[in-house]
Amino acid sequence: MKKYPLIAKAFVIGIILLFAGTTIIPTTAQNFEKPSLPTSRGHWLYVGGSGLGNYSKIQDAINDSLDGDTLFVYDDSSPYYEHVIIDKSITLVGEDRNTTIIDGTHGGPIFKIIVDYVSIRNLSIINSANEGVLIINSSYSAIQSCIISYNNEGICNSQFSENNIISNNILINNLYGILLFDNYFSTISENILVNNSYAIQIDTYTRPINTVGLSQEDTYITVSNNHIADSIIAVTINHTSLNLIKNNIIENNRWGVLFYGTYGMGCVNTLERNYIRNNDLGIFMTCFLGGASGNKIYQNTFLGNKRNVRYALYENNSWDQNYWGRGRFMPYPIFGWKHLEKFVNLMIPWIDIDWHPSQKPYDIPRMS
Repeated sequence: MKKYPLIAKAFVIGIILLFAGTTIIPTTAQNFEKPSLPTSRGHWLYVGGSGLGNYSKIQDAINDSLDGDTLFVYDDSSPYYEHVIIDKSITLVGEDRNTTIIDGTHGGPIFKIIVDYVSIRNLSIINSANEGVLIINSSYSAIQSCIISYNNEGICNSQFSENNIISNNILINNLYGILLFDNYFSTISENILVNNSYAIQIDTYTRPINTVGLSQEDTYITVSNNHIADSIIAVTINHTSLNLIKNNIIENNRWGVLFYGTYGMGCVNTLERNYIRNNDLGIFMTCFLGGASGNKIYQNTFLGNKRNVRYALYENNSWDQNYWGRGRFMPYPIFGWKHLEKFVNLMIPWIDIDWHPSQKPYDIPRMS
């Protein structure tokens, strides 16, 4: 008879559980990877710290990286005076967005992204005579939780891109805060944009007919839960359609929202649940031969603007359930009789009227 049979059995069971655990843990860990990024090899490269193997320049670390790697930038060596080309599908993370500074010294683009699946987070990106972040033919990329200031364009998309995310950034004192050309299905959300001359502009005027089965101007961009203040124009929608501008606070600007289109290059969008207050002009709709027609302006709060809306005739946009404060842009209904609605729309369809105005302002949108 063997001695200590219970101890022997316990030892064997322990070995089995140990091997089982080593196979389970990596499988479980894989579930935490971001689904929009390529499978990570788990390589981390470090820039600016004092540890063995740290890089002194961000570009050198990118040159040695592989797709799926993560580059961590310490603030010890900040500011970094670089102009960086990102040609790998990597994640670039700063130690602290207030103190990890990339300074363009008034030169060209600070970050030029030329591949898909790039993520930039927690950096301060300043002082470019061109773009703080330039996105060229890059889809499924994200710019998040950065401070971007004193650039000609804070974030600029040039050439075809889609499904980009621009969120939780602070953009201050840029000529253009966010400027998107030829971009589809992207999201601009929960950013603070202050004192940019032109805070957000979406534009497709220069693009030829695209190759993704959409009409030329259909871009499907969502602009939501942003706080935009102290700009010449807060949001410009130029020759683009099927965009959603929702739950934004747009205040203390010269113009709040500008819609611009021309015949054959439309501007048909939805403006919903925004808080548009204390602007010189809340909304300006301008066009050539009916280009800014068919927009839906729904459940917005206009409060304290010098003038709520200015628009061209022959636009035929839809206005419904907005709160107009004291500065109504047009009486509704014209003589106080509801049955005149059909008559007015039939006889003078180029006059836009909100037939169902809200009697009180809506709640102020909250950034999560």
